[in-house]
Amino acid sequence: MISETNLNNILPNLKYLTMNSNSWICDCNANNTINFIHKYSSKIFDLFNITCDQSSTLLYTLTEKEVCQDELNTAMNITVLMFLAVLGSAFSLGLLWMLYYSSGVIRGLAIGAVAPV
Repeated sequence: MISETNLNNILPNLKYLTMNSNSWICDCNANNTINFIHKYSSKIFDLFNITCDQSSTLLYTLTEKEVCQDELNTAMNITVLMFLAVLGSAFSLGLLWMLYYSSGVIRGLAIGAVAPV
């Protein structure tokens, strides 16, 4: 792997760079690649041919937020579902508690009362 320091030393002398013959996965892990493409777009010879492997989306048109949007949406959906599950459980427990302490029949059963014979 080329470090950022080595890359900065090499790029000023670089005439052009080709990147289109690669399978680019456009997810949150591609942020460094997208930032690189934005920073050095003038040196990338085939800029208009670099596409995401899953689609024909051009990498240079993407932003960090766009590539992470699906993952952020999934995380948000999971968070909301967990919150609703906890809220539903609390509501159900509260309702059961209220029924338990407000119902004479349930109270009688709870203290072990026996029906007369």
